[in-house]
Amino acid sequence: MYIFKNSLKSIIRNKTRNILIFVLVLLIAISACIALSIKNSADLARETMSNSLSITAQINTNRQKIMGEQPNLEDKSQMKDMLSQRLSIDELKNYATSEYVDNFYYTCSVSLNSSSDMEVYETTNSNVPEFGGKEMGGPRGGMQNQGDISIVGYNSHDGMTTFIDGENVISDGSVFDEGSTDNSCVISYELATLNDFSVGDTITLSNPNKETETYKFIISGIFKNETSDVYANQIYTSYESLKNIIDSSSENAEEIENDMGMTMSTALMDTTNGFFVFSNIDNYENFCKDVETMGLDTDTYTVSSSDVNAFEQSLLPLNNLSKFTMIFFVVILIIGALILIVFNIFSIREKKYEIGVLTAIGMKKSKVATQFLLEIFIVTMCAILAGTAIGALASKPVGNYLLDEQIQSIQTDMQNQNKNFGGNFQGTPPSMGGDMPDDNKAPNSENGAPENPGVAGNNYITDIDTTTDISVLLSLMGMSLILTLLSGSVGIISILKYDPLKILSNRT
Repeated sequence: MYIFKNSLKSIIRNKTRNILIFVLVLLIAISACIALSIKNSADLARETMSNSLSITAQINTNRQKIMGEQPNLEDKSQMKDMLSQRLSIDELKNYATSEYVDNFYYTCSVSLNSSSDMEVYETTNSNVPEFGGKEMGGPRGGMQNQGDISIVGYNSHDGMTTFIDGENVISDGSVFDEGSTDNSCVISYELATLNDFSVGDTITLSNPNKETETYKFIISGIFKNETSDVYANQIYTSYESLKNIIDSSSENAEEIENDMGMTMSTALMDTTNGFFVFSNIDNYENFCKDVETMGLDTDTYTVSSSDVNAFEQSLLPLNNLSKFTMIFFVVILIIGALILIVFNIFSIREKKYEIGVLTAIGMKKSKVATQFLLEIFIVTMCAILAGTAIGALASKPVGNYLLDEQIQSIQTDMQNQNKNFGGNFQGTPPSMGGDMPDDNKAPNSENGAPENPGVAGNNYITDIDTTTDISVLLSLMGMSLILTLLSGSVGIISILKYDPLKILSNRT
């Protein structure tokens, strides 16, 4: 108790010096509280998003590894065959039995030609391939014609995410039944309006490689999209209905010579995709490991998810902010400790006579050193508590300001990239002030790929709710103790070396 009382008296006697130390530690505490609160909130936001995010992934050909290991492959057809390998639906279903998979669905898509009396909508979206007469390579070999209508078959309504998230809405009739084989389908409002179609009407479409091969679809519903015409020339049906059409086309296929003099099959070229759904990123990452134990050839195939890539991209400013604040915290701590050490060196010189008197009257040097440390600790702790209160209030506006600066920095980089490329480089995120239309979903949707409503591309987090919780407070208390020990270490060494008789005899 004596040491504590003496420490308080010493603090009061040396007001100027202790006020300077208080102000210095206060500034350090405010900066540290803001930095730790921002990092804590960034980690919490990242974890919360990660746990609440629904991830959709696919197993695709490992193009990077195949092309990396076969850079000089002379047989180009062999390379093409390796790159075009795909797992069958049955194989995908096997991997879907993994305990980490929440849901699994698959789609199939083909392109067909409209009949002569059917008008096709001229879409304004430049990302959608223009059908009708254009040729493209297919997994069956040869060059095949692509039709002007895209047909996508779903085995489950769960895969129709554009309807789930409200982008597309049934305005008349209803969606087809899962597993139906009657060729019932839903068409766009644009197609229905142009051709005066209504629910219950029949649409006739043909194989673009063999016009005499026709297929009839019954309209069960008409859907609207009020923001985009990207889906105008798409027709949705059940997987089973479309698979029957594809099988029939394959059974009745003929070998013909196209305009380029190449032999091709008239069978419809289809694209089949399987989609695995995970409740969070941890399950997705565990699945990537689990499929290897289940026998997936990782030299040929790989698990990938655009949702994960988009999620990581959306966290980029937040991650940068978290790293920046921690670097700032460490720098502030080091600089603050050095300044406090200098302060205490001068303090010891000023208190040299007092130390000599105390040790001369019998006080042990260890108690003198303890009193010295206690003085520093009391001043430091008071400054830490005051700094924590101020930092807690300032952390949210400062954190959001710094986050906005990070976003603006990324925006500038992307704008410079766009300028360098003379246009829109891979699309500028809407949240960054770019002009990317909602139609940017077209390529995936064209192949029946779902869009995850939980991931908005590069829509960065623009606001964080910083909180100064018990972990931040404990960290600041620990920082107070560290600063006390570091800054007081020089003083303790000096105290232990002093000879009280020399101090008193040398006093002038």
